[in-house]
Amino acid sequence: MQRAFHSLFLRIDNASPWVLGLILATLSFLQYNNTLDHDHVLDDLIVVTENPKVKDGLVEVGAYFEQAESQMVEDQYGYRPLTLISLALDIELLGKGAENGHLMNVLYFSLLVLIVFFFLRQLFPQTRQLLPFLVALLFLVHPIHVEAVANIKSRDEILALTFGLLGLMAYLKWVRMPKQWYWAVAGLVSLGSAFLCKENAMTYLALVPLVVLVQPGLSMRFKALASAMLPFLAGGLIAVLALQGQANTVDNMGLTEGTGIFMEDPIMGNAIFQQHQPPERFATGTGILLRYWKNFLVPYPLVYYSGYNQIPLTNFGDPLVIISLIFHLGLLALMVLSFRRHPILFFAIGYYFVTISIYSHFVRPLSDAMADRFLLSPSLGMSMILVYGLMALLKVDRKKKATEKPLQPVLALGMAGLLITFSALTYSRNQAWKDNLTLFSTDIVHLEDCARCHFHYAQALGTTYDQSPNKQELQREIILHFRRAIEITDRAYNSYIVLGKMYYSLGMTVQGNQIFEDAVKYYPDQARPWFELGLGKYQQRKWQEAVPALSKAGELAPNREDIFFYLAWAEFRSGNPSRGIELMRQLQQQAPDKVLFPESLTEMYLQTGNRLEGDRFASMTLQFKPNNQQLLQKLAQLYSQLGDTALANDYMRQVRDLARPR
Repeated sequence: MQRAFHSLFLRIDNASPWVLGLILATLSFLQYNNTLDHDHVLDDLIVVTENPKVKDGLVEVGAYFEQAESQMVEDQYGYRPLTLISLALDIELLGKGAENGHLMNVLYFSLLVLIVFFFLRQLFPQTRQLLPFLVALLFLVHPIHVEAVANIKSRDEILALTFGLLGLMAYLKWVRMPKQWYWAVAGLVSLGSAFLCKENAMTYLALVPLVVLVQPGLSMRFKALASAMLPFLAGGLIAVLALQGQANTVDNMGLTEGTGIFMEDPIMGNAIFQQHQPPERFATGTGILLRYWKNFLVPYPLVYYSGYNQIPLTNFGDPLVIISLIFHLGLLALMVLSFRRHPILFFAIGYYFVTISIYSHFVRPLSDAMADRFLLSPSLGMSMILVYGLMALLKVDRKKKATEKPLQPVLALGMAGLLITFSALTYSRNQAWKDNLTLFSTDIVHLEDCARCHFHYAQALGTTYDQSPNKQELQREIILHFRRAIEITDRAYNSYIVLGKMYYSLGMTVQGNQIFEDAVKYYPDQARPWFELGLGKYQQRKWQEAVPALSKAGELAPNREDIFFYLAWAEFRSGNPSRGIELMRQLQQQAPDKVLFPESLTEMYLQTGNRLEGDRFASMTLQFKPNNQQLLQKLAQLYSQLGDTALANDYMRQVRDLARPR
């Protein structure tokens, strides 16, 4: 067995790099082939299927480099034009099916694994090929990457890392061959492209000095110059790109202002958005870093989301935070000590610290407390640390031309066991991302304290309600999860809205009224809870109770036509017909091309005996819908109530003529 393993490792060392690269890319594709039939999940709906720049394929290229500002969800994605272009290209070239986006994600990830291997070979040319191969293999099979591959939206992480590594490789070529200046230009362009895939790529600028410092045979003066030049130029380029994005900002606020759109409190994604002092934020971020290491070393259970209050705000007295602080200070000390004798370890630790920094919440709180996709880039450094550490522990020579005794099988067996276990976990975890319901139902058992996850699961269960053979049991389960979200936090805005509407749809008006009365208590300055409460009262024919709620909603969202439509009818039916008619006429004047308002005015005027105005708006309504049987029947009924049987009979005759077979 010893000789067999030794022979295998030597074969890897002596194999063509392109053969090994092809093996890695093929294994990567096979690892994720069971995601190809998956549906869109989570933010795929926002970024792909509902994004006007993506959902129908490519639009004008310049539009992708514009940054729209509005309260619409799709405008919250960030400035990532190259990612959006790649997603639009999927649809333009392959079609709208989710399987096409998944296929491209798997291909992009396979390419990334190939680049990881060649990047490490190029970075450490004096190291035996076994090390970069094992690192790339571990990176390939690690379950922490399932979200980045199986969630189409997370392509931004894959592309950013791909362009980032290509940029470092190109610059490294220039460092070794300074006369070939075009490699420096290629590195600059590639790092700029990484930024246009996702903003976190700006951290790759800090990797340039690390790449340069670990290169042997260069003077310190040249290292200092090379370490500073590309970050300076690339930083300038990224600043220009960012400013260009701001200059091309499209102000869509007019489309959404005054409509009552409300983005749920950011605390729902990250407890750090609570009222806190900086030490608490740093402590919570420090604890999250250790959680990432736990998920890397023991990737079970993995969850799709870690929102409030799954990871609560904490302080430096928390044992988890203390352990994390000691661990990371130890890593930092090890990095410093390994600079001369162990450049690979020095680079690996430095790479980890640089790439994880933007996800630590030290600079600014992120919308999500933590996420598997955030670890795509940092996990490369973690993989290097783990593989290098195992080889050092077992005294395996890392030098390219090493001569050694036959290897002990411990490394091979240990690595094989680790890789097989991780590969099996990844293949299994892929299945959880098949669709929203599968994902939420798989993970909810590990997310008992996450309010937003209970909301997600309840909503997904709701999509199965009509086909369910046991509606009562399903109804109880849906309500239980909505209520659990509200129990965790009174800031579960969306749970209030959807649960209240569900109660109303089930005829549970007492419970619906109570939910929305609670909602307006917690969200007195938001239009939606007031509107839903007023609409519920309106549908219960409690016109007088509906008026104040709808009036308040109208104050908060003055551009919402539906609010004023129901308010007009509530006023009309609660004994204030003149106010109702006034509001409806205002709507008709603001939107003269909509039939709903003159149709309502016809009914209002005829019911109050104003035949002249009633006839006028009836004529206007018939111009919109000249042969509409439902409208003609309604007019026949109204005129019959007024005693004009001749006109009522004429409308009914038109109804019969339209119904007669031709």
